[in-house]
This record gives sequence, C-alpha cells and structure tokens, in this order.
Amino acid sequence: MATKMRQYAPQHLVFGPAALNGWNGVTRKEILRAAGESVDVVQAAIGSQQALDLTARYVGNRPLVTWDSFIANPDSGLWRYPNPEDLAGWSRLASTQAERGQRYADKVGFLFNAVTSDGTHPVAGIKLWSWTDHWGEKANFGLVSFSDNAYDGREAVVGAGTDPGGWPTGGEERDYGDFLSPAVGVNLQIPQWLVPTPPPPPPPPTLPCAGCLYYTGTLSGAGDRNYQPDGEAFYSRRSGTHSGWLRGVTGTDFNLSLLSFDGTSWSVAAKSEGSTSSEYVTYTGPPGYYAWKIYSNSGSGGYDFWMKLP
Repeated sequence: MATKMRQYAPQHLVFGPAALNGWNGVTRKEILRAAGESVDVVQAAIGSQQALDLTARYVGNRPLVTWDSFIANPDSGLWRYPNPEDLAGWSRLASTQAERGQRYADKVGFLFNAVTSDGTHPVAGIKLWSWTDHWGEKANFGLVSFSDNAYDGREAVVGAGTDPGGWPTGGEERDYGDFLSPAVGVNLQIPQWLVPTPPPPPPPPTLPCAGCLYYTGTLSGAGDRNYQPDGEAFYSRRSGTHSGWLRGVTGTDFNLSLLSFDGTSWSVAAKSEGSTSSEYVTYTGPPGYYAWKIYSNSGSGGYDFWMKLP
C-alpha cells in the first residue's frame, strides 16, 4: 500500500496507522519493525520512557508522531457521564478544562524533550483527538462542545454571545472552563524551544588599572589599523603619563602606538611591537592632542584596549 501511495503522491509523506501502542502498551516488535520499513512517519502512542525507548528501537530511524486525547467530562457538555477508563502510564483524565489543558501542555513538554537511551530525539509531533466531543463514547475529546462552542472559558457558557467572526456562542447547560489557553500557550512556545539558547556573553576583561577607559575593535587582516578612542584623537589637558594596554586574539600580531600632534604633523611618541597581540605602552608628555593606533602586523580578529589619561 505504501508503495502505491508513493507512486500516486510522490511528494507526500506516508504516515502509518494511528492504532500502534494502543492503550499505552507497546505493539509487538514485529509490527513496529514492519511499520518502520514501510512508512515515512510512524504514528504511535507514547506514554512513558519505556514505551519511547522500545518504539524507537523497533521502528528504526523513523520519526514518531503521537496520538493523544485528554478528557474532562465533569467540566463539559458530557457532565452527566463519568470520565472513561484511564490509560496506563500517562493519565489523560482531568476534572476541569483548565486541568485538561495543563495535561496537554505537560504532554507536549514531555514529547518535545523526549530522548531515548541512545540520545535520539525521535518525536516529530503530536496529534490531538479530536475536534469535537464524542457522544457515542461519552467522552470530552473535543476542542469544541456539541454546540460548536470552543472550550476557552468564553464560548462554552450559558450566556449568549458572539465569537470574533460574529457567529453566535453560548447556550450551554453550564459554564465550562478553559482548555484552549494552556494548549495554545504551549503550542506558541514550541518555536522558541526550537531556537537554541545563546550562550551568555563572556564577562568583560579584567581592567589592567584603576580608572582605565575600555574600548574594543576588530582588525580585518595584515595592514588594517584602528584609532582609539572610537576612531578619534583626544586632548590631554595636563602633563603626565599616558598608558595603553592591548590584548588581541590568540595567533595574531597586533601592535600598539601612541601618536602625538605637534601643531603641524602627527608622529609616534611611543610604541610596542612584540610578536604577539599583548602590548603595553607608557609615555610621559605635555598637554596636547594624542591618538592610540592599533595595527595588524599579521592576522585578523577582535581586540580589547584600555587607556589611562594623565
């Protein structure tokens, strides 16, 4: 059958039947293996870590999509009927719609973080049964009641109202609770979970002196140069000692110079040109205009620079 489906719908994934692992047991391994060999996506109930490990092992390298339902008969249009028999392992039963929604959210979190013993994340999604409650099974499966009111705490209530589209709501026997808010909330979190948390920024480097001014920059390669502070010269109002510290990335050779202006031209007042990018320059001079020059003799990358004024 899967071969024929691929023949007539080659751009579609073939899903297996939703009955595997029914009632939170584990289907016989021969059947799970056959499913893994035949379909693109295996549908199976996953209610425990053991069920996850065994199912993933038997189906092989196939994504899993689970089939789940959550029921709160006492807080629904089926309030006259008790909740049905629960499943072994993961409980699907609740007393209120809010609790039902939280059970859904907890299951989504479990499945998203589900990891097999060999480190595989096999779960690709969850299928929720179903759109509406089921009279024949006397079970509150639905997102909406028999009157097509959403279980959101606003539509499935006694009082009449309208939904955002202008359709009538209300008319229930009782006011029922809110399943959808926790369900929608956890669904909206999934895209955020899929984005890796960026690592915390590195702590700022330790200042080499009290009262230092700190700057950063990047040199693109040999011959590139920056001027500090922030690409400009600065004016020192007093005589005294200027100090500068440079720390570049490992494997580069950045040099550090202090330039001074005599009213006509710029010249090098002091410099450090070691074979690494760890340089220190000190110079005692009169008031005037100065600038720090950071130059790449070889290599590219970022650097940290500190300066201290007289």
